[in-house]
Amino acid sequence: MRPGKRPERVIGPLGPLNRFRDNYQAGFLRGSSDFFLANGNSVRVLRPADPARGDSYDFEKDQTFLAASRNGKVLLRTTRDGNVDMFRLDPGIWKKYVCKVLGRDLDAAEWNGLAVGPPSRVCPA
Repeated sequence: MRPGKRPERVIGPLGPLNRFRDNYQAGFLRGSSDFFLANGNSVRVLRPADPARGDSYDFEKDQTFLAASRNGKVLLRTTRDGNVDMFRLDPGIWKKYVCKVLGRDLDAAEWNGLAVGPPSRVCPA
């Protein structure tokens, strides 16, 4: 419960139950017990064998997820202009573009927003 906010039912790291709508994607990742949920403004990957090592991707605005690959690393979503694009949840791709766009490593606030267990340094020195 948050001060000044209405109480919500929450499923652990998945979030409030009332946020689920028709345009979410969920399932078990091929060949594992890992479970992913792409809904609203986030994508969560839960690892029952090691709960402290889940992955989390957060977006500024809600997304409309249309489909997901069997391994959960590629999502189809609609864009603001109504087109469909592929969104890749591959840390290697993200690292490449983050370093290129920022031209530096992450600061403390950005670092704290990363999934559990990131490397000590993202961009090369």
